[in-house]
Amino acid sequence: MRAAQTVVDSTKRLGQMGGMVGRAVTRRSPVTLPFTAPRALINGRLTASREAAFTKVDFEDIKTVKTAFDTKVNDVVLAAVTQSLRRYLLARDALPGKPLVASVPINIGAGAVAGTDKISALLVPLPVLTEDPVAQLLEVAEFSRNSKGMADALGTESIGDVAELVPPLLVMGGSKVYDGLGLSRLHPPLQSLVVSNMPGPPIPLYCAGARVDAVYPFGPLLPGSGLNITVLSNMGNLDVGLLGCPDLVPDLWDIADGFPAAIAELLAAAKART
Repeated sequence: MRAAQTVVDSTKRLGQMGGMVGRAVTRRSPVTLPFTAPRALINGRLTASREAAFTKVDFEDIKTVKTAFDTKVNDVVLAAVTQSLRRYLLARDALPGKPLVASVPINIGAGAVAGTDKISALLVPLPVLTEDPVAQLLEVAEFSRNSKGMADALGTESIGDVAELVPPLLVMGGSKVYDGLGLSRLHPPLQSLVVSNMPGPPIPLYCAGARVDAVYPFGPLLPGSGLNITVLSNMGNLDVGLLGCPDLVPDLWDIADGFPAAIAELLAAAKART
């Protein structure tokens, strides 16, 4: 019954989604499609190696930038990621010819099991070819709005409903075959990287009587993408965790250090504006 309902609901959206896909293919729509990310230094076949890095910024600085330029917190985060990656790629003479594409998970409500959430994702271009940080922020904000239109057309629950119908062993087996044969080399990356923004604890946390000063989250890597950046709000700070495959993303700490530097530039522009 669930499978039948999922098919019916998905069919209803095909017309609207098909029109948006057609316009995107002919470049008459700003919608970003899967597998349109450029081949970049941070993409390729993952190895078993992992490296972690982390940093933090003052959450009030994020809100100051958000208010000054009439954007959202997530837009500011994505803009900081964009500027940091731009500097990282420029330093290695590896800037791609078009924007990177971030997969941005979004919470779409409570899951079927108590204490869980339903998750969907937006594909948001990161304008690494744009030099000015404020221009980057405004472009990211516009890209985010356009990406939400595509998600609404598809239906934020459609992918999750279909995924829940597929047996986990089949998913695991298919993933191993896909990775083992190196099939990711045959097509553009699904996305360049993953950037997640998570709400943190609303109260101070303690461990054996000691105050927890920071919580650095590390999200998983997806096939073909060697970088995950996850941020978490925590008692006045934004804690940033980076997980990378060092064989694709060497010197991960350079990207981590670039995040607060990008926020500092945006904050200076925000103060100058006000």
